[in-house]
Amino acid sequence: MPADVLVSSSWRSGDVPPVATPRPHLTLLPGPASGQIPVYRWRQGRFTVTLSRDDASWIVRVTSSGRLFGPTVVIYEERHADERYACWDVMARVIRATQDEDEGVRAGRDAAAWVTTIAERPAPPHA
Repeated sequence: MPADVLVSSSWRSGDVPPVATPRPHLTLLPGPASGQIPVYRWRQGRFTVTLSRDDASWIVRVTSSGRLFGPTVVIYEERHADERYACWDVMARVIRATQDEDEGVRAGRDAAAWVTTIAERPAPPHA
């Protein structure tokens, strides 16, 4: 028996097709001296998961605004020497934020594809 679902402030019975989530995109953030540092960014709701490169390590950072959309707070930050572990970490953080394994796997695969394009570039200079 299908469950009742609240959609657009009205009740209806039946299955609702999944809502398309916005796909993450490559964002360029200002760097310390080199101009731009490429950053992989996944965002949904108040959670943002970013993956960036610094010297020989990869940084995974999870930020969130407060419950009442207060200032952005860094919830989690970790450095990884191996890009594989950084992509797995992105996947795990997205799963934790969304409670959706499929979205986490998609984010992990997108991050891995992004890393392969960035890996050929030289690391940004350390400030």
